Order: sequence, then structure tokens, then C-alpha cells
Amino acid sequence: MNQRVTMSVDGQVARVCLSRPDKRNALDLEMFEGIAQAASDVSRAEDIRAVILHGEGAAFCAGLDVGAFFSTPDAGQRLMERASGAETNLAQEVAWAWRRLPMPVIAALHGEVFGGG
Repeated sequence: MNQRVTMSVDGQVARVCLSRPDKRNALDLEMFEGIAQAASDVSRAEDIRAVILHGEGAAFCAGLDVGAFFSTPDAGQRLMERASGAETNLAQEVAWAWRRLPMPVIAALHGEVFGGG
């Protein structure tokens, strides 16, 4: 987990929060990595029965942070790389990881919900 995405567990419910409210939770590379890591952590937790995915602040997710990707030369390549044997690249994993979970995932949408959001 990283500072862009936080996770807490209350009983058997995991709360995963997109935590970049100053950018309306726009997706930069660190956010993509944090979302994928959170889903992976949930998949390994045997006691979690549901997940609530939400955004901190005024928006769920304002989509891709284009400025961040232009300022990081290899960000696009890192987003599209697929590890050997992996089903998805990082851009795909932030969505597919939640679909693969055996428990319900509730996306608490509010404000902007664009692109990757």
C-alpha cells in the first residue's frame, strides 16, 4: 500500500480509499500501483467478506492525471507492461482485480467518475 491508496478493515469489511483529494483522486502511476496492491491484499485476506471502494474528498476519481504521466518519462510504458505470465497489465489490473475477488465490491461513487475511475 502507499499514501495514494489506503485500506482499513472493520470486522469483515475492507474499506479501500483513493486518497489524493487535492487532485480529485486523479490516477497517476503511484495511484495505479496502490489500487492494484490493495486488491491483491484483499484477495489474500481470508476474513474479509466485502469491500467498499471510495474516494476521499469531492470526487471518486477524476480519471487519468495526464500531467503526471507526461512528467514521468516511463510511466506509460510501466502502465502497459505485462509481467511474464500475467493476465493483465497495470492499467487493466486496477479494474480486473476487483472482478476476480470472491466477495462483493461496492464502489461508493460520488462527484467525478471519469476514465479509470
